[in-house]
Amino acid sequence: MMRFYGTPHSPLFDFERTGTGAEWIDDLARRAKRVRDWDTGPLVVAHTDWSARNVRFDEDRLLAVYDWDSLALVREATALGQAAMSWSVTADPGGTEFPDLDSVLSYLADYQQARNRSFNAEQLRAARAAAVYLLAYSARCEHSLALQGVARADQDAARRRLAELGTTLLAIR
Repeated sequence: MMRFYGTPHSPLFDFERTGTGAEWIDDLARRAKRVRDWDTGPLVVAHTDWSARNVRFDEDRLLAVYDWDSLALVREATALGQAAMSWSVTADPGGTEFPDLDSVLSYLADYQQARNRSFNAEQLRAARAAAVYLLAYSARCEHSLALQGVARADQDAARRRLAELGTTLLAIR
């Protein structure tokens, strides 16, 4: 399990000890990772945690980006999918709502328009899979906290959204 997800970003999350009941999450994560990892698109240096808590905007522009330990060399489609799924999330009480299907798909379309060229079908599929994988990882974090009895009452947004749209995002061709 640890190899599949890698080492969790915090010692608060014990994926090994809290696997019971998370099989459906892990199944979606495996499927998403398999699709995401087939992508052969360009590698980019990207910030891989574009959640709202890590950026500051004024009315028109980006002012600051935090959490630079999230800088990584990844496929562009992976970076895009992760951003599409996490841009609105703060992880603060009441701020843990993940984007719905229309918001994720709109984000992908807007990015392509801004870059002035489209991704191919494989890259778009990989971006959607990267969004699902990020959501599954977040759901595993929530599941771990819940089984340890330390989750906030509102810490189930990733699990709810994954159940709602994980399979749908992976099925879009």
